Amino acid sequence: MENCVIFLRSHLAKYLSVDQFGNVLCESEERDAGSRFQISISDDGKWALRNESRGYYLGGNPEKLTCTAKVPGTTEY
Repeated sequence: MENCVIFLRSHLAKYLSVDQFGNVLCESEERDAGSRFQISISDDGKWALRNESRGYYLGGNPEKLTCTAKVPGTTEY
């Protein structure tokens, strides 16, 4: 399957985006380059979200999201 581009928006109508350091923000009411994510699907059906502007994968834990992984691992799927 080809990569698909998506924008993630919170219940407060703010877009999820990534800054130049890989910090994940949810402050903007407008889409921008930092808020574009590609869906990558693994052979076993798991999804990973790659930020287009940085080229890194979104991952984290229940307390913090980051976008610093060059390849998707457990916390990115």
